[in-house]
Amino acid sequence: MQPRLIAISGSLKGTTFDLNETETSLGSEVGNSVRLDEPSVSRQHCLIEGATPTDNEHNQFTITDLDSFNGTFVNSLPIKKQALRHGDQIALGDVVLLFLIDEADAGTKYSSTPDEGNVITRSTVRLQRADALYLRPDMVLAKLPPSDRVARDLNALLRISRAIGSIRNIDELHRELFKLVFEVIPAERAVIRLADNSPGTFRSVKGWNHHSGPDDSFKGSNTIINQVLQDGVALLSNDLLAAESISVTPSLVTARVCSVLCVPLNVFENPLGVIYLDTRDAGSRFDEDHLQLLTGIGGIAASALENARHFEWFANETQRLQEEIRVQHQMIGQSSPMQAVYKFIGKAAPQRFERADSRRKRDW
Repeated sequence: MQPRLIAISGSLKGTTFDLNETETSLGSEVGNSVRLDEPSVSRQHCLIEGATPTDNEHNQFTITDLDSFNGTFVNSLPIKKQALRHGDQIALGDVVLLFLIDEADAGTKYSSTPDEGNVITRSTVRLQRADALYLRPDMVLAKLPPSDRVARDLNALLRISRAIGSIRNIDELHRELFKLVFEVIPAERAVIRLADNSPGTFRSVKGWNHHSGPDDSFKGSNTIINQVLQDGVALLSNDLLAAESISVTPSLVTARVCSVLCVPLNVFENPLGVIYLDTRDAGSRFDEDHLQLLTGIGGIAASALENARHFEWFANETQRLQEEIRVQHQMIGQSSPMQAVYKFIGKAAPQRFERADSRRKRDW
């Protein structure tokens, strides 16, 4: 049987695509083996490759995501590279394809149980650093269409840069940063988590509630935060309440979160931590412009936070050294040898004064 893909959703629903034995490229750009002209599909989205079959087996196929904007999913799970099995469902944005290699009923429904802790849905958008417009000034004018929203976002980035650039107190910096973020992104809660040297641990967690202020008990979704830290890719995920996979994520279920933004904080390509935002208001769900904006804010905030951390460390180290010098000075002054010196001076000084006084009287 000819290996093939059958579109089971999207505008091409019902269309069958035959797969090449070597490789088949999928994307929205002309020139792909399988062209999927959909807004949610990247120009070069993914690649399906065939391998030489073993005895009594069909060709073995693997699928590789080509750093697509919306990611590639196999049976509802995001993948980078994975072997394909007969009946697997492949999702590229809003397009879902059924992979068939055996003689079987194409109408058969196939499903897979998601891994525990996975909170990624097909409405998830990943933003690679190379595609973050506000981190690449050379791309801003070339790729951003002139609009009121773009002008507002650029103005917000300029205000944030000016406001936090000179702040040296790290607590004050967190407060000002949260205040400015809530002015431009409709989030209900936010947290900045700075990573420690040990994987999965954090040396600082600062949370904020838009309505009630500081809330360090809010830590965000560990699953999402750890994924963003590990991959170094900004993430937007909507429709979380509709995703079956969040049934094992109490932090999102309990709070009824429907929309999440999480972007990495990097300093010279080194991961410093993340900024995480969420909201329960379906009417204020985040979009890709919010993702681009928060990624730009993260670029500014990372440098400001690192500078403030170093400034605070130097201030504390200076104070420690001054205290150490003061203590050592006191210890030296109170030591037995110094006490003997003081005693000798106390005895010698009056005698010297008396001899000097006698000489003065003889001179007269």
